[in-house]
Amino acid sequence: MMKKNKKILIVIGAIVFAIGVALGIFLGLANRVYRIAIYDLPETLSSGIKKQAEGSGIKIDVSVIDGKEPFSVSESKKYDAVITWNGAFAKSLSKLAPEIPANVYSVMPTSVRSSGMIDGKYKAVPILYDHVPIFICKSAAKNIDEDVGFASLSELESFMENAGEDFSFSMISAGSIDEYLYEFLSMMAESILGGEGYKKLCDAICEKREFREVLDDELAKSSDGKKLSLRTVMDKIFEWQSKSLIQRQWYTITQDDLFNLMQYKSFLVGSMPMDYYRNMPRRVSYSYSVFKFPPLDPDMKHGMVSNEVVMIPRSNKKPLLNLEKHLVSLNIQERLSNVTTYTVVHSQSGCFDSIADDARFFAASTPFGPLQMLDKAAFTSAETAKKFADDVREYLVNGI
Repeated sequence: MMKKNKKILIVIGAIVFAIGVALGIFLGLANRVYRIAIYDLPETLSSGIKKQAEGSGIKIDVSVIDGKEPFSVSESKKYDAVITWNGAFAKSLSKLAPEIPANVYSVMPTSVRSSGMIDGKYKAVPILYDHVPIFICKSAAKNIDEDVGFASLSELESFMENAGEDFSFSMISAGSIDEYLYEFLSMMAESILGGEGYKKLCDAICEKREFREVLDDELAKSSDGKKLSLRTVMDKIFEWQSKSLIQRQWYTITQDDLFNLMQYKSFLVGSMPMDYYRNMPRRVSYSYSVFKFPPLDPDMKHGMVSNEVVMIPRSNKKPLLNLEKHLVSLNIQERLSNVTTYTVVHSQSGCFDSIADDARFFAASTPFGPLQMLDKAAFTSAETAKKFADDVREYLVNGI
């Protein structure tokens, strides 16, 4: 009888112990604080996202890390998720990420949803993106439908040749600044190569290959079967310089030069970051309208060059999934857009203004959706990005 009672006590003890362990695990998970890193984003973006994330009701500790600070994939292991630019660094982080359930993306247009796919799997959650457009002086653009814009690159060229006669410069960009240089190069590359070819170019450069090494890679084919490469893109830019469709030494122009020319409406078409345009005095920016950069071949499948913010989680634990769904929810998306001026990923959410709303339409109506600018899509090192930009400028001087 004593042996029997002893066995019963042992069983009861085991059950109590198991319940205690389970309860401890449950309470531990319930009280766990999830660490989130926001890396390499401008202050407006990082502070806006941080505030909305902290209001999610999920226990999180958000660290904002400046892009100038060292932050490696190894360092990212200290965090449960990283919010950063889509592109090469996000792709390297995705190797530690699980495949994210498709229902997280259900509120997004198909093309925006696809920008969260890395190597064919959902590994990144798009949160916000902006538009990399061109800006046209309103006095010359009054007969152009802003929703339609130009059907092709040749149509834009004809417009600059004709209307440009009334301006000191047909087109200009502050190409002495790497960001501006990459913006214009990205638009031209996507226009000529199409969405698939553009992505191939980003991947080729991301393999740590230098400018001359990727210059002649076949990235796409034209409708008549001709090879399209980075050299094709560079030669088109060089042709524009030779014809003065773009200021001949635009790669030496500074931001101050651009502003001074813009306030006197000295150029017909400008290329600049949307953030810079939005922060200009209204009296200057109001003189220019925003247009989507047109494709060389409208029959090719295209995307929209942009800067996109994504979240890369390290697990599919329920609190992280809930945070992802919170950040892409209708009301939170509208709040984020109003604070940051960026475009929402939610198909029904309100946007900061008509420009942001147009960008959502442009992205949703293209098969490839938002495509990250070359500097962030192809490089994880500021040094290699600068070297590549300098090589581009050297080519634009010599044309060979």
